[in-house]
Amino acid sequence: MKRFALMTAALAFMAAPAFATKTTITFTPNEGEPVAVVFDNETNMATIGDVEAPYVLDADAKTICGDMPDGTKSCATFDEVPAEPSVGFSTGYTSTDGTKGFAEITAIE
Repeated sequence: MKRFALMTAALAFMAAPAFATKTTITFTPNEGEPVAVVFDNETNMATIGDVEAPYVLDADAKTICGDMPDGTKSCATFDEVPAEPSVGFSTGYTSTDGTKGFAEITAIE
């Protein structure tokens, strides 16, 4: 479940350029292993491995929420949101379950 909590965190700070269709964000929690999440801007689905979940972004609140496969909703809030997202941008995040760490844009396609 923590992987999906991380996944819901991602889009708020990466609001990728209009021409980009996929953005990969690597989440590194303060305690735990890094997790890469691919966001598809055309389908509004986030993917970790073979699991997908839809997401909704509130850019003003720097928050993103996702509907988890078990029917729950998980949200995360970012410390900063870049005006121009780019590979290498990173910021802190806090998820609904209290997980804190840093997220970095690692690819924009």
